Amino acid sequence: MAKETKVTAVDDLTGLKKLPTHAHRQLALVADSGLVYRYDGTSDDTANDGDVVRPNNVAAEKIGRWKLNDYKVAAFSGVKSFQPIGADLELGAAAGSTDDDPKFLGAAMGNVLGADLTKEGAYLAGLIGAFSVTGAKATKWPAGGVVGIISDGVTEADGAVVAHLDGDSEQTKANAAFKAMMRNSTAGSGFNFGLDLYDPGFGAFPALAILKASIRMENEICILQKAGVPDATTGDDIAGPGSLCIDRTNKKLYINGGTKADPDWKLVTSA
Repeated sequence: MAKETKVTAVDDLTGLKKLPTHAHRQLALVADSGLVYRYDGTSDDTANDGDVVRPNNVAAEKIGRWKLNDYKVAAFSGVKSFQPIGADLELGAAAGSTDDDPKFLGAAMGNVLGADLTKEGAYLAGLIGAFSVTGAKATKWPAGGVVGIISDGVTEADGAVVAHLDGDSEQTKANAAFKAMMRNSTAGSGFNFGLDLYDPGFGAFPALAILKASIRMENEICILQKAGVPDATTGDDIAGPGSLCIDRTNKKLYINGGTKADPDWKLVTSA
């Protein structure tokens, strides 16, 4: 899990200097400039009220400075968890609002704004994750541009990654909930699979468990697979009419000619 980082908001640099307490790596947002400072409890750099600010209660010869949180590459080669920026948010039971007045609650949020953009060369996103580790990858744990994790004990999440269409005052559309693209002209480049649900597991961890159906489409049309011929319990209360089930043992494909509540699997074809 990310190491907790406290974020404090102040009106201006005067307010930043007046903060009575400050912890190492604490973040402070200065409202009038929109700049973010990080407290370095080991620094005795000369203050200039620009990229280095000394708190009023820290003497000039003592360590402790607010430093402008410019972008930089953090290097790490240790054996513990590490993130250059990490923030945890613990929600109280009453956090949020009513279902007709929802609030955005999250450890981090990005929102890119604009209108009628004219330049053709830009990556545009509310949040960008890039995976730039080259060469061999020995880890048996997830590795990717964005990793969505459902933590231990959670049972009510909508998904590890959720695509959501928001707003209700005017027509809102997107080309796809999940989209794949490619901007690479090197021969042989590409994705091995458009969708990969195969994970054999390792050690004490079993293979990926898909508990109900591999894919569920609109109108509850599902694609399932099982070892053996599907029966009345296969896809019961899950797979709507028109759903498909692959019998991987006998290499046959079936379609649900019944209902979601009472599936009736009809043979379509066999190998």
